[in-house]
Amino acid sequence: MSAQFCPSLMCVDFSRLGEELHELEVAGAAMFHIDVMDGQFVPNFALGPEDIKAVSKLATIPYDVHLMVTNPDPYIDRFAELGCSIIYVHAEAPIHLHRTLSNIRSKGIKAGVAINPGTSLNILEELLDVVDVVMIMSVNPGFAGQPFIAASVSKIRRLKAMLQQHQSKAQIAIDGAISPDVVRTLGTDVDMFILGTAGLFRKDMSYSQAMTVLSEQIDLCNQS
Repeated sequence: MSAQFCPSLMCVDFSRLGEELHELEVAGAAMFHIDVMDGQFVPNFALGPEDIKAVSKLATIPYDVHLMVTNPDPYIDRFAELGCSIIYVHAEAPIHLHRTLSNIRSKGIKAGVAINPGTSLNILEELLDVVDVVMIMSVNPGFAGQPFIAASVSKIRRLKAMLQQHQSKAQIAIDGAISPDVVRTLGTDVDMFILGTAGLFRKDMSYSQAMTVLSEQIDLCNQS
């Protein structure tokens, strides 16, 4: 199965949300990625429950929620009720991470764990029984437009080896400055690319044109 492209809705124009979502779906988006920021865990604020409700009424493809919040546990039930397919929490946030991920799964939702650039993969070894998706942050979370952290490439490949060693079926996602070059480099290692301004939301081409460029990089990666 080829890698999926998941646009970050933090980058869309919410004044024309319906049109934006339709254009992204036509372009080939597989899942929408919704960032929730509290201004504490990351130095920025982003989308919330009302925004997700709006997306739920308009989207015809799945959507996930990425909780970049200091204490995600009180919000799990609320976001689970909004119909998302995956809820990501940061490995650095909950006090009892295994319990948090188990709680997400108990709602019938895939449990995702996000790993910041400065966080070791070792934390995952005690969590693989309750993780469905591991998302590597290839920028420090909070803002669009940051440069890609080159060490993320080796981190992804070490993660892939770890999952294979433990016979885990968890998928791999990557989020942060995902350019066509990054897609070509990691096209056979990653299941989901979270797309922002570096690869999809570009001023020089439409969503469909940008998606075509990204898909071509997957093909080139498969051929190499």
